[in-house]
Amino acid sequence: MSYSHPFTMGGLILVFPNQVDDWLFHVGAAYAASLSLTLHCVRQRELYQLSLPGMFVPPLQVNERPLLPYWLQHRGTVLYGEDLRSEIRPFSPPQLLLSGHIEGGMDYLRRYGILTAMIHRQYPQLVGMLEREMRHLMSTALLIHQVWDISLATLPDLFRKQFGDGDLMALWREMQTVPVETAVYDDAVQAAWLFEQFLQKLRRYTYVPHA
Repeated sequence: MSYSHPFTMGGLILVFPNQVDDWLFHVGAAYAASLSLTLHCVRQRELYQLSLPGMFVPPLQVNERPLLPYWLQHRGTVLYGEDLRSEIRPFSPPQLLLSGHIEGGMDYLRRYGILTAMIHRQYPQLVGMLEREMRHLMSTALLIHQVWDISLATLPDLFRKQFGDGDLMALWREMQTVPVETAVYDDAVQAAWLFEQFLQKLRRYTYVPHA
């Protein structure tokens, strides 16, 4: 199965029978192909693993997992064999996805993104990174409303329609005023402050209502 993704090149899912000889040999051969796509090798009984949240470790990597079930189901292609797309279901409740994404921003992005960029005076890269991660956070939040058909360009407007034109959108608009290519120290500090405020205010949507 193949899938597209709004933030990456997409990927391939190779599904093997539950009983397969030389499992590690087949997996090694698949990864030896050195594809530019994300590659998942699973046995059929392990397909459920692709419904799990994955790891939110920005900026080390983009976590495809939150959107993967939607894009696989609605935009994916079965290249060979049985159609097993329905076995990879969206993670529920999506509020927990958002909570994990926020925690990843508070942990990994602070250490490996903000701190590293400030130490090395990579101010334009930092501003661009934080603006992009704001969009990624919007995409995870939109899953609360089952909105998955997004792109980097359409995210802000879709987010405004679902969450209103309040304090979060005000922070986003202010982020848009921070220069990227010509960013200096003060611009990077402002972008980091805006991003931190965005994280904190987004937390209110991580509450999971009782049934």
